[in-house]
Amino acid sequence: MVQKKNCECDTRYATLVESQVVAKEVEDFFKEQLEKGNFVDIEVKEPYFRFDSEQKHVEDFASKWYKCTICGCLWEYDKLDFDSDKRRGFVRKFPTGVYREWSYEDYRELVNPKS
Repeated sequence: MVQKKNCECDTRYATLVESQVVAKEVEDFFKEQLEKGNFVDIEVKEPYFRFDSEQKHVEDFASKWYKCTICGCLWEYDKLDFDSDKRRGFVRKFPTGVYREWSYEDYRELVNPKS
């Protein structure tokens, strides 16, 4: 008899990480999934934010990407960093496993979810 392995991707959602409590919970989740072999740590290949002007070019990259070995979902995690100007982190989820940059609407929805 073959036992089907289940993942927790359907029970998790994109979220802002604005406290040490949430950051620890998120990091513990990713660590547990890595230890179980459900996730693999993959190279961050694309910036989540780009800005170009005549004066400067900015690209911001997430801290980590994880890929679910069961369903193929791609997870993007940017760590909370109180020691920098970045006062919030985030977790984004790509159920199809295909990455896309943030749009302004994505960011607005994460920061101010509709009730």
